[in-house]
Amino acid sequence: MTRKIFALLAALIMAFTFGASQIQAAAPVAEISIGSYETLSSSIETLGKMLDNDQLAVFPKLLETQLGDNLKAFDKSKPSGALVFLKEKNGNVSGATFLAFVPLSDSSALFNILEDNDAVEVESTTVEGVEMKKVTVQEKTVYVVTANGWTFISDKSSLLLDLPKNPAKALGDLPSKYLLAAKLNIDVVPESAKKWVEEQIESGIKAAEAANLEDDEEEVEEEALLEKVQKYSQNAQLKQFKKLLYEFKSVVIGAAFDGKKNVLRFDLDVTPVEGSETAKAFEAYKGETGLGAVVLDDATGYSSETSIPEETKSTLEILGMYKDVILKAIADSDEEIEISKEKLNSLIEKTSDVIEDIVKANDGKVTKSGAAFFFKTDDISFVTVSKCSNIEAIDGLIKDWLKEAGKEADKYFKADTETWEGLTFNVATIPTEKITKELLKKAEATDDEDDADKIKEVVKTIQAIYGDNVTIAYAVGNDSFYFAAGKDAVALIKKVASNGAAVPNGYLDYGMLNVKELIGTFSKFTFIEEDIRDILEAVADSADENTGKIWFSAGLNDNGGATFSLSIDGGIVKMGQTGIMLYLMNNAGGFGGDEEEFEFDLDEDDDQ
Repeated sequence: MTRKIFALLAALIMAFTFGASQIQAAAPVAEISIGSYETLSSSIETLGKMLDNDQLAVFPKLLETQLGDNLKAFDKSKPSGALVFLKEKNGNVSGATFLAFVPLSDSSALFNILEDNDAVEVESTTVEGVEMKKVTVQEKTVYVVTANGWTFISDKSSLLLDLPKNPAKALGDLPSKYLLAAKLNIDVVPESAKKWVEEQIESGIKAAEAANLEDDEEEVEEEALLEKVQKYSQNAQLKQFKKLLYEFKSVVIGAAFDGKKNVLRFDLDVTPVEGSETAKAFEAYKGETGLGAVVLDDATGYSSETSIPEETKSTLEILGMYKDVILKAIADSDEEIEISKEKLNSLIEKTSDVIEDIVKANDGKVTKSGAAFFFKTDDISFVTVSKCSNIEAIDGLIKDWLKEAGKEADKYFKADTETWEGLTFNVATIPTEKITKELLKKAEATDDEDDADKIKEVVKTIQAIYGDNVTIAYAVGNDSFYFAAGKDAVALIKKVASNGAAVPNGYLDYGMLNVKELIGTFSKFTFIEEDIRDILEAVADSADENTGKIWFSAGLNDNGGATFSLSIDGGIVKMGQTGIMLYLMNNAGGFGGDEEEFEFDLDEDDDQ
C-alpha cells in the first residue's frame, strides 16, 4: 500500500499543474508544517550526542550566536508552515499557489540582507491598501507582509490581503506531532484532475505490459495463460490506485524525533472517505489482535500479510488461473518427472480444491500470516505462522505431497512426533552432510577456481553454523499453522507460539529488523571477502548495546483510517554514519588492496 500511496502523491502533484476543473480556492490542497526552532534545535543537539559529534551537538547554539540580534524578532516556540492552493483561471485549475508563514515579527533584518544581494530586487508596493514587499529573484516574484507577529510570503498578492492572527491553526495537530510534516487533502483535488492521474497510471500499466510482450514473443505465445494472470494482476493494481484516488480524504507524511528514547519515526497516515470500501475494510480490523508478538528481541526481521473479506473473490480467480497454468505446463513438459503426470495432476487439483475451500471458509473474516527471521552467528533460522480455518486440510495436503513427491521423505520425515499446547508437530531432520555434498559436486563441476573456492567456503560456513543437522518442522492446531527451519525448528515454533499475540487490538501489522545482528552475522561468513567482512563488523560494532533496530507498525487511528510508522533507533544512525565513513575511505583508496590488509578499531583515535 505504501508504494502505491507514494506513486499517487507524485501523480497528484503533477495534476495540480495540468488538471482543469472548478474548485473552491479557499481549501488548501496541501499543508506543510515545520516544527518550532526550539524543537528543531533540541533534536539536532540530541542527534549530535547520539553520533558523538560535538560540532553537530553545539550547532544550534553556534547559529544563535552568529545570528545574534537577528533572532530577537523570531519566536522560537512557534512553528512555521505553508499552505498550497490550486490556482483557478476562468473557473478552471491552471496550477498551484502558496502561502507560507514564519513566526517573525520584524522582517527588516531579512530585507537588509536581501538588499545587499545584486541578484535580488526588493521594492515596496501597495495592493488594495495593504503595504507589502515585492521580492524578485531570476524573474520569479513573491510578496511579503509582516502582521500579527508573523511574516507571510506568497507568490500571489491577493492571498496576503486578509491574514489570520494565528496561521498555525490551519496546520491542525501537525506541529504538535511532527518535526516536519506534509498533508495532502485528496478530497480537494477536482474530479478532472483525478481522472487525469487515473489515465496516466493506466497508460503506464499498459506500456509495461507492451514492453513485456516485446521481450520474447515466442515465450509469450507459449505462456498465454501466464499472460492472462499478469493482465488480471495489472487490472487489480489499477483498481487499487483508483481506490487511493477516490476513497481517501487525506494523506499525511511526517517525521518525529523522540529524544528520550533516541528514536526517529516516520509516519504515513491515511484517512478514508466515510462509507467507502476502504473505510469498511479498516472497520473490519477493529477488535483484531496482530501477530506482531512473534517479533522477539533476537529476531532480525518480521513481515506480515493480512487479507480482508473483499479480497476473497479475486484470490479465488487468481488461484484458478494459476492452476490452469501449472496443468498446462505439465501437459506440455517433455522432461521426466519423479512421479507420474497423472499423480502430479491429481495433487495439483487437490491442492487447488483445498486452497479454495480454505478461502471460502475464511470469507468475511480477517485472516493473518507472518514470518520472523533469526540471524545469529551460531544459527540462521526462520518461522512462519498463519491463522485461518481448515488448518487440518493443510496438514493432510502436505503429507500427501511428501508421500507422492518427496524424494526419500520417509528417511528424514516423521509425522506427528509430539503434541504441545494444542499443536501437533511434524519434523524432518536433514544431515548438513547431504546439503554440503551437493554443493561440493557443483564446486567440482565448475571450471572457475574462484567460484569453486567460494562454494567451498559456503560449505564451511554451513558446517560451522548448523553442525551435523538442519531441522525443518511444521505444527498445526488452534487454527494456526507454523513452519520453521533452523538448528532447532521445533524449539523456535514453541518460542514464537508461547509469546502470544500481545500487540494492541486494531493493529494490522508489526515488524522489526535487527540490523546490528544481521550485519554482524554476515561479517562471520567466510565466503565474503575479508575486507568486506572487516567493514561489516566495524559497522555492526559501532552501534550501542541492544540498539541497531528498525520497527514497522500499521495500526488503526482515531480518524477511521490507518497510520503506518517506521522507527529507527540511535544505533542505526551510528551505523549509517560509520558505513558512510568507511565507504568514503574505500573510494579514496584507504584499504582493500591485494598487497595489504586493513583492520578497523573504532575504539582507537588513530587517523585511519
